[in-house]
Amino acid sequence: PPAPSGVPLGADRTAPPRPAAAAEPAPEEADAQRWLESLPREPGVMRVGTRAAVETLEDHLAEVDDLLSSERAGRATPARLAALQKERVQLVSSLVAVRYAETLADASR
Repeated sequence: PPAPSGVPLGADRTAPPRPAAAAEPAPEEADAQRWLESLPREPGVMRVGTRAAVETLEDHLAEVDDLLSSERAGRATPARLAALQKERVQLVSSLVAVRYAETLADASR
């Protein structure tokens, strides 16, 4: 599938779900999240290096989501929440890039 507009090329469609306490994502992040969720969990042909990168990004994204949830529950400062949200957007963008490259490589086989 084509990458969502406003999202860097390269994507993973298997991003962890957003935490329940998360604020509404920016439109670009929401597009990227929907695109990632539309991808199969794993590609038809797996490459160890790419799969490791995807899993590392997904793990880090889950950690940031956990931090966002606990920081919101603990009344974190707006600056702290903004920093975590910015990190989340960057992780989603990186995950999109890697998964998109993965889908292109899979399609070329």
